[in-house]
Amino acid sequence: MSPSPPVIVVVGAQTHLGGRVAGCLAARGAAVVAVSGVEAGPGPLVTAIVEGAAGRRVAAVVHAEVDEALCAPRPLVETTAEDWRERCARPVASALWTANAAYTVLTGEGRGGTVGFVCPSVGLTGATGHVALASAAESVRLLAKSAARRWGRHRITVNAFAPPLAACLPGPATQTAEVNATAFPDVDAADEIAALVTTLVAPDAPHLTGATLGTDGGELMLP
Repeated sequence: MSPSPPVIVVVGAQTHLGGRVAGCLAARGAAVVAVSGVEAGPGPLVTAIVEGAAGRRVAAVVHAEVDEALCAPRPLVETTAEDWRERCARPVASALWTANAAYTVLTGEGRGGTVGFVCPSVGLTGATGHVALASAAESVRLLAKSAARRWGRHRITVNAFAPPLAACLPGPATQTAEVNATAFPDVDAADEIAALVTTLVAPDAPHLTGATLGTDGGELMLP
């Protein structure tokens, strides 16, 4: 009898990139539970995960809620307090609720698992007109690192995935403003994320945690 496929929860499947990550995971053989609408907080999110898993063990929770509407540039001098709440504070809150829900589910089952956060690489590089999005991405990346430090004792690994901003928008997966000559051509950031997640939930998975993993084929190279 072949083993059951791992159950992987994708939070933010209603967004362009989140939906593509969910589809790529399913194509790689995972049993995907797609969740959207986490405005209500971690409690309802836990309920949605448990109901979606339907008694199966959850191996991973991936937060991939990168709303393409928030990726449109907005000059800093034109950014209002409401803009900041919508473009920065709300995405960070969504990631925090996902972290809390993932911790509840994975520790409740007692077998650990992996948690991933999709943080556009603009948080590492900065970009004109994207201060709020970059601030949110970097906040979520640091949330992942902090969780990784504390949750290893529960056999939970936590990592961040950094796709290029263009991958968060509808259109060709390789659409970029300027392609670095060293980057691999035709890299699909969503499938790169899916490949890494399926690797991290494998029975012989490496204990990789607290890392920021570029999923852009080498467009961004960190020291």
